[in-house]
Amino acid sequence: MANQECLDYIRQGAMVWNNWRNSHEVPYLDLSGADLSRMDLRSVNLSSAYLHMTNLSGTDLSSANLRRAYLEGAKLSSALLNNADVSTANLHVASLIDANLDGANLSDADLREAQMQRVSARRTIFSGANLSEADLSEAMLSGAQLSKCLLRNVRLREAQLNGADLSYCDLSMLDLENVDLHEANLREVDLTGVNLSGANLRRTSLDKATLRGASFYGATLDGARLEAANLSTAYLGGAHLKLTNLRGADLSFVDFSGTTLFLADLSDTDLTRANFTRAILDEADFSRATLGWTIFGNVNLSAVKGLDSVSHHGALVVDIETALRSARGLPTSFLQAANLAPDLIASLAKTFSPDPYTWCICASSLDHEFVASLHATLQKKGIRCWYVLVDQLPEEKQQEHLDELIRLHDQLLLVCSQRSVNNDWMRYAVENVQHREQRENKKLLQPINLDYAVIKSQEDWAVNMQQALVDLSMWQQDSNRYGRAVNRLVKSFREAYDLPDYAISRPKQLAGSRQTNSQSSRAAQRRRKHP
Repeated sequence: MANQECLDYIRQGAMVWNNWRNSHEVPYLDLSGADLSRMDLRSVNLSSAYLHMTNLSGTDLSSANLRRAYLEGAKLSSALLNNADVSTANLHVASLIDANLDGANLSDADLREAQMQRVSARRTIFSGANLSEADLSEAMLSGAQLSKCLLRNVRLREAQLNGADLSYCDLSMLDLENVDLHEANLREVDLTGVNLSGANLRRTSLDKATLRGASFYGATLDGARLEAANLSTAYLGGAHLKLTNLRGADLSFVDFSGTTLFLADLSDTDLTRANFTRAILDEADFSRATLGWTIFGNVNLSAVKGLDSVSHHGALVVDIETALRSARGLPTSFLQAANLAPDLIASLAKTFSPDPYTWCICASSLDHEFVASLHATLQKKGIRCWYVLVDQLPEEKQQEHLDELIRLHDQLLLVCSQRSVNNDWMRYAVENVQHREQRENKKLLQPINLDYAVIKSQEDWAVNMQQALVDLSMWQQDSNRYGRAVNRLVKSFREAYDLPDYAISRPKQLAGSRQTNSQSSRAAQRRRKHP
C-alpha cells in the first residue's frame, strides 16, 4: 500500500518530489500499487523506492534515477526510460512491452520473466543482468551491451541484435531463428544446440564460441569470424559463408550440404567426417586442414586452395561427379586418399574438363517443346545442363525446389513467355538468383525471351532483367538465326568464366571429319573401278 505523503509529492511532478526528497530523510519510499501512468517524471529520483505493482504505463521516466528500485510486477508498458539509471533494480515479472530503454543502464538488474516484447533498447547496458525467461520478441537491441548476462530460456524471436555485445553469455538451447545479429560480438559465447536458422550473422564475431549441434540452416554468415570456434556436429545446410573466417575451427561432423563457402578460410580446421555434398567451394582455403572420412559429393574442387597441404587421417568419400568436375585441379595425394584406383587417377590427371559448370533451364510446362529443343542444342555444344518444368512441381514445394536449383547450378536460364511471366515462381526465382549474384559478384541469371511478354511486363523484377534478355523467339521460324543466338549465349558464358571455346568449335571439327571420311570413301570407290 502506497504511503500517502509519498503519493502527494510524486503527483506534483519530478521537481517537487526531488526537492522534498533532498530536504527530508525519508527512510521508506513506498509507492507500491499506485497509479502513476502517463505522468511526466523526467529526471525523477526514485532510487531504492518501493514500486511493487506500480502502474507507470506511458510515463516519461527519461533520465530518471531508479537505481536499486523495487519494481517487481510493475507496469511500464510504453514508458519512456531512455537514458535512465535502472541498474541493480528488481524488475522481476515487470511489464515493459513497447517501452523505450534507449541508452538506459540496466546492468545487474533482475529482469527474470519480464515482458519486454518490442522494447527499443538501442545502446542499452544490460551487462550482468538476469534475463532468464524474459520475452524480448521483436525487441530492438542494436548496439546493446549484454555481456555476462544470464539468458536462460530467454525469447528473442525476430529480435534485432545487430552490433550487440553478447560476449561471455550462455545462449545454449535458445531459439534464435531469423534473429538479426549482424556485427554482434559473440566471442566465447556458448551457443550449444541453438536454432539460428535464417539468422543474419554478417560480420559477426564468434571467435572461440561453442556452437556444437547448432542449426544454421539458411543463415547468413558472410564475413563472420569463427576462429577456433567449436562447430562440431552443427548443421549449416544452405547457409551462406562468403569470406567467412573459420581458421582453426572444429568442423568435425558438420553438415555443409548446399552451403556457400565462396572465398571462405578453412585453414587449419578439423574437417573429419564433414559433409560437403553440393557445397560451393570456389576459392575456399583448405590449407593444412585435417580430412578423414570427409564427403565431397557433386562439388567442384578445381578452384579450392591448399588441397596439397591437407592432412589425411582417414579415407575420403569423393564421387565420380566431383572427380570429373574438378579434373586436373586435384592433387594425387587427395585422389589416393579417396581410394581411387591408380589407373583412374592416371586417367583423371590427363583429363581436361573444358566446362565443369552446370546450367539449368526453368520454364513452364506449356513451353516444353522449346525447352526440349534448347536442352538438346546445348547438350550438343558440350554444355552440362538440365531442365525443370516448375509448374509441374507441387505448389507448396516450388520455392524450396527453386532454392536448391539456384544453389546447385552455375547458370539459370529462365524461359520468359506469356505462359510463365505471370507466375509467382518466376518472380521468386529472379529475386533469389539476383541475391546470389550480389553475394558472389558474378552473373548467374540468363533470361530467355520467347514471345516478348516479359518486355511488356511492368513488374520491377521483369524490368530489371530486360537488358539481359537473349532473344530466341525465332527458334521455329529461322533455325540459322536461332543457332547463332545460342552460340552467342554459350560464348558469352565461356568468356565470363574464362573457359575455352571448345564446345562451339567442336561441331566444325566433326563436320571436317565427316568430309574427310566421305572423300576417302569416294577415293576407295574410284580405286575399285580403276584398279
